[in-house]
Amino acid sequence: MIHLVNNILKGKIPTEETEDLFFSLESQNYKKFDGYIKRVACPVEISITNSNGDIIYGNVDTINEDEIREIFKNETNVNTLGTTTYFVFDEETGTELSNYGQVIIEAYDKGPTSVSIDTFKNGKIVQRNAFSTFSIDPSRKAIIDLSTDIEKSTLNIYKNGDVEQHNLHPQKIEFSEDKVVLPETSLEVTGKYLIKHSDTDYFAKKEIQIK
Repeated sequence: MIHLVNNILKGKIPTEETEDLFFSLESQNYKKFDGYIKRVACPVEISITNSNGDIIYGNVDTINEDEIREIFKNETNVNTLGTTTYFVFDEETGTELSNYGQVIIEAYDKGPTSVSIDTFKNGKIVQRNAFSTFSIDPSRKAIIDLSTDIEKSTLNIYKNGDVEQHNLHPQKIEFSEDKVVLPETSLEVTGKYLIKHSDTDYFAKKEIQIK
């Protein structure tokens, strides 16, 4: 990527597409996402582990340095936006669903929790399933038994020897093009000896900073 940026700055604009460089999302080189995205929406801090006891996501302040090194050996694809944690199951990155028999959710506080699994084919959601919303707290542990046949996945909540089972239910998929907010890219150029000629042309000497 750094070589690509360097060439563009030198005026060497690429004209041919490759597997790593394409000019449109309609390009044959663009591999659209096939896989699953599991969403855990919860307003309190949670910790997620798999059936082997490996921490997938959560608070690592209480574990030692050797355990942290072991965690980072495990390939995961987890991101958090606001109060929602997204787990991406993707064959391209080696994080396919079949690698995870279970996902265990524990919480550090009390709050309502919802879990859903979206199925993607060729970059589009083709199926959305969700468990009914439940309340989680430090005394409760939620264990999701994942199945490659998504609708057979189950969620069990354990507390004081009692088990509360939730089944996965299909949800209506609502999608509207006019509600999609496309990403924007902006460029900021600064420097001591810099003159902006237009939105796309700058004159500069000595050092400049590009952000």
